[in-house]
Amino acid sequence: MGVEYRLADKAYVKMLLHALKHPTRAVCGVLLGSPAEDGAAVVVTDVVPMLHAATSGCATPSVEIALEHAATHASSSGAGTLVGYYHGNELAGDETLGHGARKIADAVAAVARERGVDARALLISAEKLAAATANNADASIGPVAVAAFKRGGGGGWERVGDQEGALRVSAVARAGVARCHAAGVAAAIVDFDDHFDDVAADWRNVAADDAVERALTELS
Repeated sequence: MGVEYRLADKAYVKMLLHALKHPTRAVCGVLLGSPAEDGAAVVVTDVVPMLHAATSGCATPSVEIALEHAATHASSSGAGTLVGYYHGNELAGDETLGHGARKIADAVAAVARERGVDARALLISAEKLAAATANNADASIGPVAVAAFKRGGGGGWERVGDQEGALRVSAVARAGVARCHAAGVAAAIVDFDDHFDDVAADWRNVAADDAVERALTELS
């Protein structure tokens, strides 16, 4: 079995809120974290939403700037380093990690590898995300709405066979997606496309973090 990725509640919820804010756009971001002390897992403590407008590109200036800032933020905030990438496709039925997404994931994996981390790419499922928020008024525990991909022997990205063993997402996090969606917290998520349009928009997402953490506290 490969390394398990343990997603902190806040990280999981923020990632999906990014997709919920832009339901007709592709979205992407990076996972921040560090290896667990026992070496059996990577703990994802936070995410940085990157883009919602140009994720088909594989080496655009926007991607490069976002990755550089995210890596600096991870180090300075104590969140660790870049340990993975997340992506949500524009088309609801598209469950593939496309060319542009793979290229960005490659760049993130290169940074993670320098720090001894075997990076993962997480693909958001629009179908499962819809199911996770269908009964949002009840804050029900929906399905895990992401699938893990790892780099294969040939250097490409392949879906992990044992998804349950690849990812650990708590019931509180899964319920938190529905609770935050019902409360409109997705509107507070800021990515670098928003920041490039308005420099006052804070991609570090302090306001969104506060809202998500309040919702999670209520569910705990």
